[in-house]
Amino acid sequence: MNQNNKPHCSAKTLHQVLAGCHVTQSPLSPGVSLEGLMDEVTSCRIIKENNRRQVYHLKTPTKGYFLKLSTLARKKDRRRHFFLPNRKWAEWRNLHRLLLAEIPAAKPALKGENKATDPEMFFLLTEEVQGVPFTIQMCCRCTQNW
Repeated sequence: MNQNNKPHCSAKTLHQVLAGCHVTQSPLSPGVSLEGLMDEVTSCRIIKENNRRQVYHLKTPTKGYFLKLSTLARKKDRRRHFFLPNRKWAEWRNLHRLLLAEIPAAKPALKGENKATDPEMFFLLTEEVQGVPFTIQMCCRCTQNW
């Protein structure tokens, strides 16, 4: 599968979806803001999409980013996140811990949530790992086993 076969998305539309989110910036990425990033996006591709999660690859002139957008569409997911509110940020904390331990991992840049939408949504934005080229073939090979 060629990277050009993956569906494109509009950075403007994606920015509108994320506009109402309360955004937190990682101390590891002090220069990144949601507005600034969306203004710089030159390419936006949908990597994975279903009713609960969408993964996007955002390309800027200087870096690549992955945006994982999750919605709490099912009642059991909303209940689980209500009783375990730290669950949604486990990946954020784990990425910070890996990088502090000097283990190569994706650098978290931003996280955000919007509890006012129905269903509630949250996202995690990470920088591409330097030195590891992203190809759709790698992505598709990994998701075939899901």
